[in-house]
Amino acid sequence: MNNDRKENYKEAKRKSIAEKALNLIIKKGLSSFTMDEVAKEAGVSKGTLYLYFDSKDSLIITAFSILVERLKKSLEIMIPENTSKEEKARAVIKLYVKVLKEFPSDDLLRLFEILINSIHNKNRAKELTNLFHEYYSQLFEMWEEFVPSKTAAVVLQAMFDGISIYKSVGVEFKEGELCEAFEYIIGKIIS
Repeated sequence: MNNDRKENYKEAKRKSIAEKALNLIIKKGLSSFTMDEVAKEAGVSKGTLYLYFDSKDSLIITAFSILVERLKKSLEIMIPENTSKEEKARAVIKLYVKVLKEFPSDDLLRLFEILINSIHNKNRAKELTNLFHEYYSQLFEMWEEFVPSKTAAVVLQAMFDGISIYKSVGVEFKEGELCEAFEYIIGKIIS
């Protein structure tokens, strides 16, 4: 096998394992799934699993990147090209509120823990930096369709991220009221 094919195989295998892990995370939560379960689901030995991911945190980071890809595809499916700005904004808001509602607070706290712990690991910090740079760049581009500047896009995204942090520490919100508040704020920015 030549080097390119070998690297493509490794990357495909790594992604396949991370997808299995993401499915377990969705089913069991970040703290409750085990590396043994991931190995079993992926059809590899635990030793092989650790050849692809040096730790559970590394696997979670890669699984998170797959989740981001899935969310992006969901948005593309939900929003046809000829949709008005207002309808696009409503669809994005509904998706965000759905994710906030369904994502357990314990898992959000675990993600924050991984972020903080990754500061001490240069490779993991770089992996996270790249992941979040790509993620936020795409989000800012999307928001810029609705708002007058990148700065406004950053502020809008910070608002959504802040709600995630509040939820992770137990602040409750009503889904309908949250959607209405976001629609009101985005409506003011759009007009």
